[in-house]
Amino acid sequence: MSAASYNPGNYPVKLNKRESKVVETAMDGSATAFAAADSVVAAAAEAARTSFIEATAADTTTDFGDLEVGDLVVHIPAAAGNSRAGLCAVAATSPFAAVIGDFYLVIKPK
Repeated sequence: MSAASYNPGNYPVKLNKRESKVVETAMDGSATAFAAADSVVAAAAEAARTSFIEATAADTTTDFGDLEVGDLVVHIPAAAGNSRAGLCAVAATSPFAAVIGDFYLVIKPK
């Protein structure tokens, strides 16, 4: 049984009261955990100035004009592969060559 198929009173299998309470408690806990995680992510995004860049050219400068020295750039490949991170050492220049269509998360220090 998955949580998605569970509705109180509409059991896919016969549950006793104790089993039903365990499932309901677990589902309530999951919702609370997800809400807490969302608030943490929102607070982190607000605390650190962040932006996304989608590469349109395969060089280090075309899409990276807003980078400042000290910005953290995280490369997120569009296809299967490994992500990587690097610090911007030269203004308006990515720390590594861009791959067209890949995303880059930029985290600026306060």
